[in-house]
Amino acid sequence: PNLWGGDKRGGGLKGGMELLPGHSNQERNSYLQEHVDSNIPAFRGVSTLVVKSFYVGTSPRVRPMTFFTRNIYDDWDSYKAQIGQDMNPAHIIRRTLIDDKWGVGLDPTNDIDDDSFLTASDTLYSESFGLSMLWDRSTQLEDFLNTVLKHIDAALYVDARTGKFVLKLIRDDYNIDNLPLFDESNIVSVSGFRRRTLEEMPNGVTVKFWDRDNNSE
Repeated sequence: PNLWGGDKRGGGLKGGMELLPGHSNQERNSYLQEHVDSNIPAFRGVSTLVVKSFYVGTSPRVRPMTFFTRNIYDDWDSYKAQIGQDMNPAHIIRRTLIDDKWGVGLDPTNDIDDDSFLTASDTLYSESFGLSMLWDRSTQLEDFLNTVLKHIDAALYVDARTGKFVLKLIRDDYNIDNLPLFDESNIVSVSGFRRRTLEEMPNGVTVKFWDRDNNSE
């Protein structure tokens, strides 16, 4: 009620809203059926907000409203799917791979190495490493996946023995004595190798990010 200066200025907001997530089994909204049309669609496949008997202040124009929404994929390893206000990147990658509507559409049982994804999920959760990512179809799905992988410093590959996708975080979680050694005894040839010069090494990084609290870059 005190938004925009309250009664003496903008008038504020007051009323009820109902979120319709847009699930595939979503029924027609009873409020809209009563006040608009009994034959309205169920609005499946799109998230909508039903505003009920809402007071929108004293201004002759309705001010623009912005809604921050969050979609947490929580039907697998649900305890660690959400990290703060964000989503566990392991869940983002897994959903992108198996979603049959907008993702790759892989079989989660036969195509995904869940043990590796669970391990990555545990590590990212312990690091409080959540991400809020938007894929608006303006880029390739592969580019979106690579962006997530770059953020968390990870590799996504297909295991030659199982044929399943493996998610591996690049972390200090190995014993150097157990790593395979590649040298003159087992390398046939090396091509295209070149050392960077000092002039080519980056000495500064400029980062642009979106401030969620202030809604600005």
